[in-house]
Amino acid sequence: MFCLNLSLLCQVLSAGFGKQAAISMPVYTPLSVLSNHFYFFSMLCLGVQAVVWPIALRRYTLSFAYFYMCGSYVATLLMSYYLFHEHITPYNVAGSALIVAGVLIMVNGAASRLQGFFHE
Repeated sequence: MFCLNLSLLCQVLSAGFGKQAAISMPVYTPLSVLSNHFYFFSMLCLGVQAVVWPIALRRYTLSFAYFYMCGSYVATLLMSYYLFHEHITPYNVAGSALIVAGVLIMVNGAASRLQGFFHE
């Protein structure tokens, strides 16, 4: 579960660092991007996620891992509100809930199809 949690954390942190990088750059140039510490940390988080995600997938089914990663939508909404003081609308909440519900439906549908496949 460590790799799955670390992957989720890295995905959320990458989005947060990317947002902070965009806010902190007065002018968007290749040099300002390359010299921005927040951009560097965003890329570092994505690099760590690229390493731990395949490790997590070796232990968990893809459908479970993707459902677990839906937590990033909720965490990103909370981060947007608390750290960046962004206004969260009912549409934001509904959109995140719809994504989580859709993946949950997919996971349950895949599980029932596999169960029927192995019991026939």
